[in-house]
Amino acid sequence: MKPLELQKAIKRKEIAPLYFLYGDEPFLLEKTVASLQEELLDPNLLHFNLTIFYGSESTPQDIISSAKTHPIAGGYRMVVVKEADKLKSPWKVCIPIRWLTTSESVAFSLTQGSTIV
Repeated sequence: MKPLELQKAIKRKEIAPLYFLYGDEPFLLEKTVASLQEELLDPNLLHFNLTIFYGSESTPQDIISSAKTHPIAGGYRMVVVKEADKLKSPWKVCIPIRWLTTSESVAFSLTQGSTIV
């Protein structure tokens, strides 16, 4: 899906449980994550429903645990993994997608260079 198509889908609230965002334009990656955040999360509950990980500082177990946590006060929970290509685990490419998408209320994104939402 191209960035403009994704932006339109987000506005229509056609949200997938997992996004793998990658590319050479960090600005566009951040803009897409911000659009998802703005559309899905209540600003008053960001502290509870948004978790951001950095691949170089995180383990797959931490990410999976966060993704399995249900959102506070309904709505969505968003887990973002930035620099996912730098995950510290030899099984970084094998995180089972089913573990990341255990709930329709969790939006998970992975970008290369990179961010998982």
